[in-house]
Amino acid sequence: MRAFVLAIVLAQAACVLSVRPVTDAKTEVTAPKPPQWPESYMVEYTFTLPYTAKVQPDPVSYPVTFYRDGKHNRTRIETYNASNVLIASLTQEWQLAPRIDKQVCFAYTGDSGLGRRTALPSIKGWNYEGQTRLHNQTVNLWRYTAHHLGKVVDYRFYVSLDNKPVRLWMHGFDAISDSHFDEYVVDYTRYVPGMPAESVFGMPALCKGVKSKKAYNPDDKPTSGAAVRASAMLPHVSYRGGDAEYDAFLSSEHGMSRRHHSVEDYHHRAAIHSRNLRMIAEHNAREDKTFTMAMNKFGDWHEDEFLAAMMPKAHRRKMRAQRARQLGQAACDGAGVGCGDSDDSDSNSDSASSKNSTKPTYEIVYEPLLQHADRLPKEVSWRGSGADAPVVKDQSSCGSCWAFSATGAMEGAWYVATGKHLSLSEQEVVDCSWGVVDDFEDAGGCDGNEPWKGIAYAASAGGLARMRDYQYKGQDGYCRRNSTARAAAFHGWANVPSMNETAVKEALYSRGPLSVVLDASHDSFRFYSSGVYAEPDCYYEDNKLDHAVLLVGYGTSETEGDYWLIRNSWSDMWGDAGYMKVTRSNHGCGVASNAVYAVANPEGIKA
Repeated sequence: MRAFVLAIVLAQAACVLSVRPVTDAKTEVTAPKPPQWPESYMVEYTFTLPYTAKVQPDPVSYPVTFYRDGKHNRTRIETYNASNVLIASLTQEWQLAPRIDKQVCFAYTGDSGLGRRTALPSIKGWNYEGQTRLHNQTVNLWRYTAHHLGKVVDYRFYVSLDNKPVRLWMHGFDAISDSHFDEYVVDYTRYVPGMPAESVFGMPALCKGVKSKKAYNPDDKPTSGAAVRASAMLPHVSYRGGDAEYDAFLSSEHGMSRRHHSVEDYHHRAAIHSRNLRMIAEHNAREDKTFTMAMNKFGDWHEDEFLAAMMPKAHRRKMRAQRARQLGQAACDGAGVGCGDSDDSDSNSDSASSKNSTKPTYEIVYEPLLQHADRLPKEVSWRGSGADAPVVKDQSSCGSCWAFSATGAMEGAWYVATGKHLSLSEQEVVDCSWGVVDDFEDAGGCDGNEPWKGIAYAASAGGLARMRDYQYKGQDGYCRRNSTARAAAFHGWANVPSMNETAVKEALYSRGPLSVVLDASHDSFRFYSSGVYAEPDCYYEDNKLDHAVLLVGYGTSETEGDYWLIRNSWSDMWGDAGYMKVTRSNHGCGVASNAVYAVANPEGIKA
């Protein structure tokens, strides 16, 4: 087997952190042995996702406390001062998550793989670079550099003289142009070797009486959205040297953030990447194609990993189907005994009136503003206008597409009503919309929800804050709406008549961008690059749609026919700089099934 090249990576990022490596002159001393971390310990650290600084003043920064019991394969991961907690073993997983102003518990049986993870990667084989100064102390510096595809990458681990982790730093640049392509910094603030207290790994009192959901995990990988998000916060080792094409992916802007927890994980993901490469090449070679596909950051993701993090509704539907097959049932709609949890509905109901709730829904009767359909222009595009975002946002590993779709519709409605562009807070929608129009269990935060509920929340709260005042962090958090000013107010939301293409075009033209849901469950959607997307197996039925996006236009291609133009929330690295054209034939993968527009209330802010 060829020797593997180690590269430390931490999180998805694409811009520069302000932190720089220590440049003080190093003192040459006799090389000590590389530190060997114990199998059990506690460590506290922070890391930042720099790319999020593109769309808000401060990049997302995660404070993390990590406990490890290596003997029994147990871990506990806390973020944001334990507002989010995940405890994992080989058989059980407990998750504590914030809901408005309190925590709630979710329990899962099965092995997410997190129980075997570590937050202190091995530096065996790195070069000792001597001693330097960092954080007002003398530290040992261990360094690893590698050359790959014309680039040089530089990894540095700073360790105190008593063998405590201080900082993990990575920098990569093009050796020819010296241009920056990546930087990550992990600052360790506390390290306690030895077995943590037994109570750390025990069932939280809040979880007493909570029924565990079955986690289906045949490939030893995270199955819940919380497990996927927690895994992304752990420093991991990225292996190279076993597969040339996969190594090229890992050195690209799409794969540079990949973490591997074992050599086996490297090989498994390399196989996934190879399969996706073949699929993309075979599709692009077809003469009858209407769109092209390209590799992106999802190139080596497990199927369940992708669904749990990016499309939680599709993931829940798949888990229920697996449970139905295990029980010997032919089908499962989520309502039958043993088929799953009745609160895990996948329905994208087009009317809040169908909900059993006595609370106001803020639904407004649909009303077209243009009475004559023949006056509609042949093409409409809000892309690049004040009704559109200047930068395509990224939901990160949080199933918050519904919140981005909702704020996109509200931003568009506000622009049409006032002529002013605002970037509104998705994080406020994620944190604060629980229980606004129905029971808490029917809301979802990072585990998915309906876009209209985000607009209903904004109407009930008297408006939304700007993103810069209530910044996105890609995790569920406590609601902080009382500490931020309202930037835009809304009367509510209205549903456009389902499957009525003319009505959808009219609403888009006269009201601005619309919140829509579609079927994004196919690999062809995940790796879309350009052209008019036409997936023959696309669903359009309302209860089979699984991803919320923003509809920003429509038009006609001379070669590919009529299309809808949507904006996704997977960053500008996906699709056509974050956008996609979807064919309007065969009901357009559901785009016209459940379109919603927001109704702005400018007077609500003036008051």
